[in-house]
Amino acid sequence: MPAATWLNVDISTVSRQIKDLEVRLGVRLCDRGRGGFSVTPEGQQVYHTARELLQNIEDSQDKIERLRNQSGGQLRIGSINHVLTNPKIQFDRVIRNLHQKSPNLDVAYNVMPSSQIVSAVLDGRIHLGITADMKRHSDLDSVKIFTEIHKLYCGKGHPLFDRRDGTISKSELKDFKYVARDHHSQSNEMADALGIGRGAVANDVEAITVLVGSGLYLGFLPEHHISAQLDRKKFRALDFPESTCPVPLYIYQNQNS
Repeated sequence: MPAATWLNVDISTVSRQIKDLEVRLGVRLCDRGRGGFSVTPEGQQVYHTARELLQNIEDSQDKIERLRNQSGGQLRIGSINHVLTNPKIQFDRVIRNLHQKSPNLDVAYNVMPSSQIVSAVLDGRIHLGITADMKRHSDLDSVKIFTEIHKLYCGKGHPLFDRRDGTISKSELKDFKYVARDHHSQSNEMADALGIGRGAVANDVEAITVLVGSGLYLGFLPEHHISAQLDRKKFRALDFPESTCPVPLYIYQNQNS
């Protein structure tokens, strides 16, 4: 009997299970005897009813899964650090709007190195990524969201800190060192173009802030970040045009997600 083979049991077991089912349902499902095996009209009806029942269960499971995806789950966001404190992004307003539309949606926010964000979007570790890296990929949607302004700062104790405005020349910068980012960035390009030597390397705005605050190095930092520091008076932005570095920020999403 093919059913016995498919179920990986012996024929007697299948026969006993059919008989038990007939007793529970109160109808004869199959004719079994010397003439062979055949399904009765009642058995055909029970079979079709069972198929409909299983299909209804599958449909219900699909509906529940769609409902769960719409109203719950988790939105994973990855971003370079200190972006969300920029007033231009209004992340608190975004979160409120998301909560109103999907009250059961959880938001997971991770600060990540710029070099890892695009790959994290591609492999599904995060749903959205915010970074200054402009990368094109066939599976990615990218949108420029705003431009963050970075300025060249020195800290208290640095030789340029107490100089009067208008007295600092670009030619002097070659005598000093700056904190470079450990990845390709617009600020690194601008500092190199100004002839400033690399004296330290960091991959984190917080680390760059501490190093600049030591008075030993120059460094490009987000203007809004320094404005938010309690000890912001220990930092000074240098006052010539090339000391301002506009940094475009992009948001990435996987087209397949």
